[in-house]
Amino acid sequence: MVSRNGATQPRWARNGRQLFYVEAGTLMEVPVRTTPEFWAGTPVPLFAHSHFARWMEPNYDVSADGERFLVPGRSEQGKERLIHVVQNWFSEFRDRH
Repeated sequence: MVSRNGATQPRWARNGRQLFYVEAGTLMEVPVRTTPEFWAGTPVPLFAHSHFARWMEPNYDVSADGERFLVPGRSEQGKERLIHVVQNWFSEFRDRH
């Protein structure tokens, strides 16, 4: 068992050495080892967010380096919801000197 008080929304870090989960509205991180047998360290609280309490399935994502998180935010009522995707953004700056 990894969580001390129950958990939802588990996600593995891409490096396989950390497990993230939500406990009582707070994102938790716990170091893990899978060889030679499974071992879990002491969970550490990272931050609380109001949207964590509303979902059982993960509604956040972890960056490849495990240092940043993508968490949903609340939009203002009546405002249009937009997502802006910028592709190849580096090429715009490559030619500038």
